[in-house]
Amino acid sequence: SDETSTHYPFGAGLIDFEKLAPKLLQVPDIDWWTIDLSFRPDSWELVGPSRHFVADLLQRHSPKG
Repeated sequence: SDETSTHYPFGAGLIDFEKLAPKLLQVPDIDWWTIDLSFRPDSWELVGPSRHFVADLLQRHSPKG
């Protein structure tokens, strides 16, 4: 099998994105995020909620407001 890992949707894993987002937003020349739900059978159902989570997170933490 070529499976390497199963990824949780944004907000469902152990990473505290509320604390991490401000640091990630300070990285120069990075203006996109990837929603990777690798090897999850329910990936398509999770893309929308994950995108909403990221959009809301970025809106709250973006220095651009």
